[in-house]
Amino acid sequence: MKEKEEHQATAQAATSTTKTQVVKDTLVFQVKLFGDGLRDVFLSPVSIVAALAGLIFTPSTPDYYLRKLMAFGHKTDRWLNLFGTYGQHSNTNRTTSDTYVKKVEELLIKGNQGQEAKATTKETEATAEMQQDTAQHDVSNEKPTISKPSTE
Repeated sequence: MKEKEEHQATAQAATSTTKTQVVKDTLVFQVKLFGDGLRDVFLSPVSIVAALAGLIFTPSTPDYYLRKLMAFGHKTDRWLNLFGTYGQHSNTNRTTSDTYVKKVEELLIKGNQGQEAKATTKETEATAEMQQDTAQHDVSNEKPTISKPSTE
């Protein structure tokens, strides 16, 4: 039953998604994957060092440093929010990478709107200048009318 509901939700989401949204989601996912990969490359050797340090320096709790590292990994996993698991249904107001994605998106939209406004202003100014030039040209090309002297 649960699979059927998930399939229906996926189908509804697919029909309401635009091409632009798909491109955006794919780019965001790729950036998150890159960050996740960097984290994994960092955590892999550090985990070995943490395990060895725990075995050598804290024999009574040999997993102490490894557990600290695991907690750090869990926090970064929540922050990356690679698959969008956290944040949407979470009751916490923690900042995730999605917060920064939204800020960047807002800046890009605001910047694009600013560019459009500048372009519209320039187009308006250019149109007004062309109309003024046309009006001046029409006035200068008018032929003077010669009136005949009155014979009265």
